[in-house]
Amino acid sequence: MLPFLIKSTVCLVVFYGFYHFFLRDQKILLFNRFYLIVSLVLSMIIPLIVIPVRSNFTLNNSIEKFNLSTDQVATVDSTTQITYPQISFQNILTFLFIIVSLILIARFVLNLSKILRMILQSKKVQNRITTIVLIQERTLPYSFFRYIFVNQTDFENGKIEKELLLHEEAHCEQYHSIDILIIELLNIFLWFNPAIWLFRKEIMLNHEYSADNKVLIDSDSTDYQQLLLNVLLRNNSNYLVSNFKFSLIKNRIIMMTKSKPSNNAIFRKLTGIIIFLIRSE
Repeated sequence: MLPFLIKSTVCLVVFYGFYHFFLRDQKILLFNRFYLIVSLVLSMIIPLIVIPVRSNFTLNNSIEKFNLSTDQVATVDSTTQITYPQISFQNILTFLFIIVSLILIARFVLNLSKILRMILQSKKVQNRITTIVLIQERTLPYSFFRYIFVNQTDFENGKIEKELLLHEEAHCEQYHSIDILIIELLNIFLWFNPAIWLFRKEIMLNHEYSADNKVLIDSDSTDYQQLLLNVLLRNNSNYLVSNFKFSLIKNRIIMMTKSKPSNNAIFRKLTGIIIFLIRSE
């Protein structure tokens, strides 16, 4: 288990390092999303690949092990010895790993059950390809798969800006919830690795960039940026859903002002990644 964790950690750090220095500031959002998810998957697969290595000393090692075992048998004292379990540093780390993972599993299940309970118990309104779930909680709109959750009073009084609904609808159309579930499940078992938290942040930020792009197709960028600033202090605590993030508004506005890179720039990025993956094998 320990070798797997070490190898997966190294893979995550290397993949994230490449993304941080070469891709994160480029407006190639779909490709960046693909890169982040594939990097997570490869980081779990690469440590499982075993390359067989032939050794000329297999027979000699076996003979030495046999001689060692026979010597141990010959020197065993006839007196029965009672051994007591000892608490080692490795046992403490294993116990800590299990406890934290169990807490994260419980958190994940509670948040997921809360969402499902709201879907089943709340009033719903069909809205094109999505379903709007009217809840009593005072919150900004947020989404989970094909469901958009909004405050019932604000929705019925027409106080929810259409751009906010379009933003969450974009999350639904692009199935961003699948990415979130993947990163949260991996986070349960790799919580100790700082790279997994960095991946989580970048994936969710990429989601916001993509949803903003969809909104700007039919909205004025200046008006939309002003709207983001107006709702800056409002946030939602459920980590499983897509929502406006306080610390990410600035990055989102900066990304809106960027133009798409040229075809040559994209080609250079793709070439660099292919070379990088070949070297990492």
